Amino acid sequence: MSPHPATTTPSRRGFTLVELMVVIVIISILSSLMLAGLAVAQSRSKADKTRSTIRKLHEIVVPQYESFLRRRVPLPNSNLAAARLERLRTLSLVRMPDSWLDVASTGIGSTGTFSSGSTTIPAWAWDGVSRGYGATRAGLPPTTANNFPSSECLYLIVSRGLQEPDALEQFRSDEMGDADGDGALEFHDGWRQPIMFVRWPVGFASIIQSQNAALQPDPFDPSRVSTVVNYPSGNVQRDYAVVPLICSAGADGDYGISTGTTAWSSVASLATIRIDTGTTAPGTANFPAARDNITNHDLTTK
Repeated sequence: MSPHPATTTPSRRGFTLVELMVVIVIISILSSLMLAGLAVAQSRSKADKTRSTIRKLHEIVVPQYESFLRRRVPLPNSNLAAARLERLRTLSLVRMPDSWLDVASTGIGSTGTFSSGSTTIPAWAWDGVSRGYGATRAGLPPTTANNFPSSECLYLIVSRGLQEPDALEQFRSDEMGDADGDGALEFHDGWRQPIMFVRWPVGFASIIQSQNAALQPDPFDPSRVSTVVNYPSGNVQRDYAVVPLICSAGADGDYGISTGTTAWSSVASLATIRIDTGTTAPGTANFPAARDNITNHDLTTK
């Protein structure tokens, strides 16, 4: 006997509009979460790649800088401690330029303006390395055309500094490039941005650079003959130890670090501020753009 028509349940052939809308919303939410997670993973991958590049640069550049402590330099017959300090710093400046102003293009008697007035690269510092640097500079456009001078000088140091002849073999092709198309290469971070280099980052506070001569005296000046400087503001002290700074601008592409454009007033003292006094360390309130920076000074903290 067939059921009564009034009690028959109609068959369901599809979804209601409300159900379809709910499914679409759920799929959209899941897609958004997936894309956000992918973006985070990509950013983390670029940061890890940048740290790897900076770590390799640190292991090449910092030992080279520290090696100047053991270098022999010719000294005069008087003021030996002060003369040795000045000549070691001169040698480190000539061998580790962070500006094309520090590179002589035609030999002894010509240089940038790394010291006051007329002092030039002395004969004892004009060697194969400085000659190679000069030849590179002579083949480039005018200095004003270089948009990333410190980055280009960092590449110059690693490629022609002779500390490690095979140093470039440690880097992949995507870790190098020519961002401004001037013929001078730079090392690039994970975002394909040039990596900044500051040889004497006076004015930069970090976990390995306290800006305190009492805690970290300058190892180049064991006799404490350097000029007394007023830095940081309100704190009179002698030169403190500095560690060459290798810095990526991070994801925002903004270094957030203002560097001086003038040359060093004297290699006898680090009184000239290479980094403006308002800059302390990545993450400070005064320079929020530096919060995502990746540097060799904080490889153990980020």
